[in-house]
Amino acid sequence: MNVARPPLPRWFVVACALVCLASLAVVGASGGAAGSDHVTVEAATDEEDRGDLLRFAVSLPDGDNGTLAVEGPEYSRRVRVTDASGDGEVSLRVNTYLANRSAPPDEVYTAAGEDTVTVRGGNDTGDNGGERFGLGTYTVAPEGDAGERSASVTITAPGPWNATAFAAPAGRADRLTDRAAIERAREAGWLTRTEGVALNDTLVLRVNAPGVGGALAAESSPNETARFFAMQERPGTALYWTNEDPDPHGGTVILPLNETRSTAAVAVPRKDIYYLVVATDAVRAVPMESHDERVPRSRLREGVFVPRFEFDGEDRLNGEAFTEPNGSGEFALLEREATPVQRHVDPIVVAARGNATVGGTTTLAPGSRVTVRLTRGPDNRTVASDTVRVSQERRDPAGDGYDPPGYAFRATFDLRNATPGGVDVRVAANGTTLGTAQGELVGGVAAVELAGRDAQSPDQVRVANATLPAGGFLVVEADGRFLASTDRLDPGTHENVSVPLGDLDAEKLEGATTIRAFAARDTNGDGRYNVQYDRPYLDGPAVVNDTLALSPATPTGTPGTGGETATTDGESGTTQSGVSSTATTAETGSGGTSAGTAPAETAGGRNPTAATTRGDGPGFGVTAVLLALAVAALGTGVRRRRS
Repeated sequence: MNVARPPLPRWFVVACALVCLASLAVVGASGGAAGSDHVTVEAATDEEDRGDLLRFAVSLPDGDNGTLAVEGPEYSRRVRVTDASGDGEVSLRVNTYLANRSAPPDEVYTAAGEDTVTVRGGNDTGDNGGERFGLGTYTVAPEGDAGERSASVTITAPGPWNATAFAAPAGRADRLTDRAAIERAREAGWLTRTEGVALNDTLVLRVNAPGVGGALAAESSPNETARFFAMQERPGTALYWTNEDPDPHGGTVILPLNETRSTAAVAVPRKDIYYLVVATDAVRAVPMESHDERVPRSRLREGVFVPRFEFDGEDRLNGEAFTEPNGSGEFALLEREATPVQRHVDPIVVAARGNATVGGTTTLAPGSRVTVRLTRGPDNRTVASDTVRVSQERRDPAGDGYDPPGYAFRATFDLRNATPGGVDVRVAANGTTLGTAQGELVGGVAAVELAGRDAQSPDQVRVANATLPAGGFLVVEADGRFLASTDRLDPGTHENVSVPLGDLDAEKLEGATTIRAFAARDTNGDGRYNVQYDRPYLDGPAVVNDTLALSPATPTGTPGTGGETATTDGESGTTQSGVSSTATTAETGSGGTSAGTAPAETAGGRNPTAATTRGDGPGFGVTAVLLALAVAALGTGVRRRRS
């Protein structure tokens, strides 16, 4: 039996309809307006040079797309980004280089990987209907929300360009393939900032070029080197060197760096840094008067070169002043040379002993290997040989300031069984001789032991003993100033030698803090010591000498004696005048504090005992009581419910 149901009340129907409409509104707000409330934008940098890339990370945690509003000076766009990869983020890139060349929007705005970008709406400010980014601040925000979920970037004019030259050993260009490899080479000591590069070595030119990142990113070549040189195919863009001082016979030459067989590029565009790795043995020079590729090229020669970088028709690196000295990134191409040398010694004197050393300088880059050989006779028979690495230490070969400093090397030999006599010192790399010098092996070891100034004979300085294998002189200095020397001494060991001082020499000694005695050779053979010609004996790179300190309080007495009361310096164990150890003890006391003095405060300003008792103060007690009452009340309530 069918029973008629009463109709639903009208108020109930209206209420249900309102609930449904509200639900639809919520759904539309969360899913239909994709690109507003669930999108967040972050910028990679706050500031970027015009011509570089703007990078934004767009977060889409609740949807696969969103709409962004791009606003700036006389600029407005709507950009829809789609997270096709499903990772919840879109890497948005804006190429300001292309934007300022009237490129279409789909070339200016791109996304990484599978994600996509669609540009719509806004104004067209380009000359041909494309994009145009002027200087100023641009905001990228979820559509309808320019608050905390937006990002801003200021586009500025590119700053000046500059360059720095580095040197690496020959044959290392293929190891410098990325930024990490370049950093490893610098840490290992075989990539060195320099003003000179030896021919056939590897040159690394570091160029700081703001505003190039967009042009590099616009190239579609498969690697950085190919993209860098493809960029140079653009009209008005070229990187090359030119010699600062033109050869009077060959004229000005250019060294084009657009040949991948001799050059590689390592780009760090986010830092505006570009490394050009050049194998100098493969680069050829071209007369500047002719850019015709068919013109025969010549091998490089010595000279000072300056890098130039023309970009979009503008001279951005060194410009018109490329023939001026001290250009940015200027470097000299040098012959491959080495000079074996001992400072102030000619010929090179080597002691016939173990751990004998011969050093020198070279134009080769640090990290290069050189072989130092001691040879003898017309057949260049090898007496000793050692292969060593060139260090980053720079040294003036002769110490006279006339020759440019080179990179140092030092070879070590065991010559205990070698026969004294003349030798030739030869330095070579990869079988090619780089330099030679005459040398002499001498028996025995030079030594000097200084006794000091004789208290009974203040006009003399006494040397306890000295060994001069080839004879010579004992020379005395006071605080670096020459005082006196002995007559010529025969080869061998001499004991208790007195070096007489004249009246003027004795006056120089008054108030001096140190005296030094060293052994010198009769280099010019005239039997008289001459500071300009007679060279000191060396122990490796060091002069054979002995030094003693003189007490300022006793300039005429034996070193170390005096009339003042001396007390112990607790730090060094030496003596000081006028310091009372008794006073120091009384001040500190045997227990670390003096009587009647409060315990020392801690760094926080209170003593440890006071700090540990602060918990008994009033504030702490009230808190504890309230907490205890609350726990007790809670327990009482629980027991009542259980009962």
